[in-house]
Amino acid sequence: MREPRTWGEHLRRQRILRAITQRESANEIGAAEETISRWETGERCPGVRLLPKIIAFLGYCPYEPAAPVGRRLAIAREALGLTRLDVARCLGLNDSTISRWESGQRRPPAGYRQRLLALIGILGE
Repeated sequence: MREPRTWGEHLRRQRILRAITQRESANEIGAAEETISRWETGERCPGVRLLPKIIAFLGYCPYEPAAPVGRRLAIAREALGLTRLDVARCLGLNDSTISRWESGQRRPPAGYRQRLLALIGILGE
């Protein structure tokens, strides 16, 4: 069996390992059973607000460990269930700025690195 690549594949593998139904996993995550099915088949992807519950269900975070700063920002933000707009508002910025940081188009300036670390635990190295 190949390693899971999508959220749905991770969920399906964990659900099977735990020998539980889609309904049981849906109840644990706080989503509809049909939603779990759509994630597992790749028809849909989970929204960012449910990612903390999915990570808790999985027991791990399925992101790559040595990602660039922008990707680490996106990973941390999503793991906390925050949108780009949520982070932008906390930092007094526009969400397009956060998007540029995450895409690697720009790096967070030194003045924001400590604030990002305090907010979501990433370091803009």
